[in-house]
Amino acid sequence: MQHAQTWLEGNYANQLFPDINFSTQKISELLKHAGNEHLHREFFKQYLQKTYKKRGVIIDSTALPNNISFPLTAFGHYDNKIEKETRLLMVVDKETKNPLYFRYMAGNIVDVSTLKNTVKELSLMGVSVASSLIDAGYCSEDNLTHLYEERVSFLTRLPAGRALFSELVDKTVVTLQLPQNAVFFGDRVLYIEKVPVVLYEKYGAFAYVCCDISRRAQETVRLLKAAKEDKLSDVEVNERLGRLGVFVLLSSVDVDVSEVLGLYYLRGAVEEIFKVSKCCVDLLPLRVHSEEAFRGVLFLNFLAVVLYKNFQGQLPVDVSVESALLVMRNWVCKVFDDGTILPSEPTKKQKTILEAITNTVGKF
Repeated sequence: MQHAQTWLEGNYANQLFPDINFSTQKISELLKHAGNEHLHREFFKQYLQKTYKKRGVIIDSTALPNNISFPLTAFGHYDNKIEKETRLLMVVDKETKNPLYFRYMAGNIVDVSTLKNTVKELSLMGVSVASSLIDAGYCSEDNLTHLYEERVSFLTRLPAGRALFSELVDKTVVTLQLPQNAVFFGDRVLYIEKVPVVLYEKYGAFAYVCCDISRRAQETVRLLKAAKEDKLSDVEVNERLGRLGVFVLLSSVDVDVSEVLGLYYLRGAVEEIFKVSKCCVDLLPLRVHSEEAFRGVLFLNFLAVVLYKNFQGQLPVDVSVESALLVMRNWVCKVFDDGTILPSEPTKKQKTILEAITNTVGKF
C-alpha cells in the first residue's frame, strides 16, 4: 500500500484516473468495498460458470500468520509449528491448474472440519464437483462418507496413524516389493500394489500401497544410525523398517497403477497457487483490522493470482511474469497538452511480450 502512489505516478493509470485519493482512509474503504459478501457471490457465480472445466477440483489450505485482533486469528498447528494464524482454503481446477474459489476460517479450525462446507458452497455457486483431490488432512470417515453420498469421486493419502494403514502395510509386506510392482515416475522408482478395500463396511474403494525406494534407503540409514545411538532393540528396528518409505493412497474409483501417482501429485498445483499468492503478489504480511477489510484483501489477492497465472500462461517459457513487468515498466510515452498520448516504439523484448499477451491487453 505504501508504494501505491509511487506506482501511479509512473503508470498510464494516472491518465485514466487523475483524481485518485490514496489516503489510508480511502484504501480502507476500498478494501471494505472489495470485501462485500454480496459482491463476492455475484462474482464467483459468473467466474465459476465461465472458467470451471468440470473435470474435478483440488482442495487444500495454508496458514496466514498474523496478529490481527479479530476472531479469525487463533493459535493453529501447521508444519510442526504453533502460531497465531488464519486459515486460507483454495479450490483449484484439476485440469487448468487455475484458482476457482477461496474460503477462510479461524486458525484453530482444522482442515478435516472444512471439506463438507466447501463442497456445499461450491454447489450453491452452481458448481457440481465430479471428482476431488484432497490432502490427508481431509481424510476422515465423515468427509469421505459425505463425498460418497454426494457422488464425488476422490483421491487422497491415507494418514499413517489409521488402523487401515497398518492393515494394508501388513497385508502387502511380502508381495509389495516384487518386480512386477515396480513403477517409474519421472526419475523415481516406486513399488505400488493396488488392494481393493471396503470403507466403513459399505463403500468400495481402492488402496494403493506405495514404497519409494530412494526414500526408503535414506530413512533406513537414519534409522540404523539412530538405533545404534539410542540402543533400540532388534524388534523395534524391525517394526520401523517395514514402514520406511511407505505411504498409502486411497481412491473411490479404480485408477491404473501407472497413473495414480501422476494424479495425486497434481496437488502441487495448489502449492504453486499459494506460492504465487504469498510471494509473488504479496498477500503477507496482513495489515487490516476488520473481517470485511480482510475479506477484501483476500479477494483482491485472488484476482491478482488469476491475472498472474493468466500472464504466466501466455508468456514465452523463458520469460517470467516479474521480468516481463520490469521490461514493460520501461515502455514510456509522451503526454501532450490536448490529452493525446503517444507511446514510444517498443523494444524487441517489449514487442515480444506485447505479442504474447494480446489475449489480455489487445494488440498494440
